[in-house]
Amino acid sequence: MNTSMSPLRSSTSPTIDSGALRGLAILAIFLHNYCHILNGIVPENEYSFVIDHPYRLLYQLLHPTLELPIHLVSFFGHYGVPLFLFLSAYGLEKKYSASDKPVPVGKFIASHYAKLWVMMIIGFFPNLVLDVIRAETFWAPFTNILPRLGLFNTLFPFEPYMVFPGPYWYFSLMVQAYVVYRLFLFRRTWHWALGALVLCQLAQHLFADNTSVLIWLRYNLIGSMLPFVLGLLYARYGRSISGKQALLLLILSSVGIFLGSFTMSSWLWVPALVCVAGLSLIQLLPQAIINPLAWVGSISSAIFISHPLIRRIIIYYFEDQHYLGLAIYTVVTILVAWALQPVINRATRWVAQRFA
Repeated sequence: MNTSMSPLRSSTSPTIDSGALRGLAILAIFLHNYCHILNGIVPENEYSFVIDHPYRLLYQLLHPTLELPIHLVSFFGHYGVPLFLFLSAYGLEKKYSASDKPVPVGKFIASHYAKLWVMMIIGFFPNLVLDVIRAETFWAPFTNILPRLGLFNTLFPFEPYMVFPGPYWYFSLMVQAYVVYRLFLFRRTWHWALGALVLCQLAQHLFADNTSVLIWLRYNLIGSMLPFVLGLLYARYGRSISGKQALLLLILSSVGIFLGSFTMSSWLWVPALVCVAGLSLIQLLPQAIINPLAWVGSISSAIFISHPLIRRIIIYYFEDQHYLGLAIYTVVTILVAWALQPVINRATRWVAQRFA
C-alpha cells in the first residue's frame, strides 16, 4: 500500500483526543435532550433563532436559582451536535486521505449508510413498541415511517412527526454528510470545502427571516456544514498549541458563544466557536477527567440510540421532579448504553465485513 502523505494533508496536523471530545459531546447532547423539554426551563436556539431565549437565560444568570445548571444545559447542550460533525469530518479525513488508496464512491456511501441504518434500526423498534403500548400516532400512516426507515426524512418539509424520535434526525444528516464528503470534498483542495461552507452559511443568512425554511436547512447538512468543514480543514492544516494558548482560546470562545447567542447573524457562526472551545477544553483537562470522558465516548453510539426511549419513560414519571428525574435518566442511560454498545459494535463490524 502506498503510504505517502497526500498533498492535501499536512504532515504536522495534530492528533486530538477524539474519544474524550466525543464523550463531552454526547454528554452535552443527551443531558440537553432531557433538560430542554422540562417545564419552566429556558429553551435553546437550535433550529431557529428566538430572541427571547437568550434574554431569558440572561435573567436566570442574574437571578440564579437551584435550577440554573438545568437552564444552562438546556440552552447550550445542543452544541454537542456541531462537535460530532467536526469529529466526523476530522475522522474521515484522517482515515481516507492519508494515502492514494482508491476509495470507490458506491462502496464508501453504501457502507456508511448501512452502518447508520443498523444503528438506527436498533433503537427504532423499541420506540415503535412504546408507541403501540401508549396508542400514540407518531408512526402512522406508513408513509410517515418510510422516510425515517430510509434515513431521508429530513429532506421533507419539517413536521414534528418526521423527526420522531427527535434525535434520530441526525442519521439523515450524516447520510448527507457522507455523500457530500465523498463526492465534493474528498481529496479536493481547500477551495471546495471553503466554497461549501460559504454557500451553506449564505443560504442560512438569506432565509434567516423565514423560520420554516431555516428550520429545514438546519435539520439538513446545509445547517451543519460549518463544523463539518472545520473538522476537515483541522485534520489537514491544524497545528498544536500550548496550554496557555488553549486557555486563552477557551476563554475567548466561551465569551463569544455567550455574546453570539444574542443576534441572529452571530448565532449562525457560534458552532465554529463551540469547536474551538471543545478542542481547547480537552487539551486543558487533567487525565483524571479525560479518561472517564473517553470511556463515555466509547459508548456514545449506544447512548445516542438508547436515550430517546429512556427519556420518554423517565420523564413520564418524573416530569415535575427535575433533578431526581435527570439523575435517574442519566444513570439508566449510561447503564443501558454500556450493555448495548457491544451489540452495536458487533453489528457494525458485520456490516463493515460485508463491504470489505
